[in-house]
Amino acid sequence: MAARNDCQRPWLLLVLGLFVISPVHAIVVDFETLPIGSFSGETSESGYTISHEGVSPASALAAIVGGGPTNCGPPCASNTTNSLGGFNASAFVVTSDAGTPFSLFAFDAAETFSGEPTTWADTVVVVGELFGGGQIMLGFALDGINDAFGGQDDFQPFLLPSTFADLTSVRFVGDGGFSPLNNGFMLDNLGLSVNFLAAAKSCSGSPWME
Repeated sequence: MAARNDCQRPWLLLVLGLFVISPVHAIVVDFETLPIGSFSGETSESGYTISHEGVSPASALAAIVGGGPTNCGPPCASNTTNSLGGFNASAFVVTSDAGTPFSLFAFDAAETFSGEPTTWADTVVVVGELFGGGQIMLGFALDGINDAFGGQDDFQPFLLPSTFADLTSVRFVGDGGFSPLNNGFMLDNLGLSVNFLAAAKSCSGSPWME
């Protein structure tokens, strides 16, 4: 079934914006409903699709990593819940299934294999593609704390500026690792939102929206 594109129905976005309690709908993609294990291509949760890209396709691996003590070998960073792991030379692209512009306001990130720092990225670079053209990009430094199930806070929370809005997609990629093929990172709790009124105004092809 083809993904719904609400920009083809701007009246629906206006109705949602005017009559829901808040015109801004925020959700957290936390990967809890997805099956644990490696995957290729794409997966989706809560109205957003996460596509896996191989920066170097032959070595890239993506997986939904569980929160239990055998989540990886060696164990990966853990916050005791499911997370998304990008190993070696991976990137992830997030898009809205509805086809409407969205905002990214927060995410959690960590290193991959505990005790294996040569497999880690030291920075997660976030690149947003803006509705109407252009990009916005920021890098977020990882702290190197990764004891898997030792009790430390492996995952760091990051907040994004309000400029990460009106996005058609957002890309996460590791950087600064031991080599271009060793930039592993973990993601969790992607904070995403759609402002229905702003989305309606951004939709083209409707003269009464001008």
